[in-house]
Amino acid sequence: ITALLEEEKYGEARQKLSDKADDIMTADAVCYSGNPAVDSILNYKLQTAQKRQIKIEYKFCLPNQMKAEADDLAVLLGNSIDNAMEAVSDLEEEKRVIRLSMNYDRGILIYKISNEYRAIRQAGGSFLTTKQDSKEHGIGMRSMRHIAEKYGGCLKADTRGNIFTLEIVLFL
Repeated sequence: ITALLEEEKYGEARQKLSDKADDIMTADAVCYSGNPAVDSILNYKLQTAQKRQIKIEYKFCLPNQMKAEADDLAVLLGNSIDNAMEAVSDLEEEKRVIRLSMNYDRGILIYKISNEYRAIRQAGGSFLTTKQDSKEHGIGMRSMRHIAEKYGGCLKADTRGNIFTLEIVLFL
């Protein structure tokens, strides 16, 4: 959606948002993190993962309200979970597992997500999209890093042992 907006394709972006809103409205609520904005995006992603036969294990401990903008949380969760689902989608079914946690304590939000992967593309220390149409993809990591920096935090990615781990810290 962000790429469509940047290219001023407002009609297409509006349609994608409408489609996603319809899906969210029909999703069964299964996650209660304590934060409605997080619950909304996570429940939508859980439903999507289930359709793709991907298991998401999660542990969240959040207050009802935080000083993080709901849109920023949606970008962090949405991009990271989408990337993880893409990475595990070509693995054997028993390896299609995404683990995530988000905890808030005394003004610090720590979000961690990990998954196995088959292949990763990197250049100059940056991760590259593995999708065919690279013009339409590949901005998720940059968007997440920008949000981390916006809150005085950081984004760290690790690829040891065929496990991709992303950790994001925000100071709220």
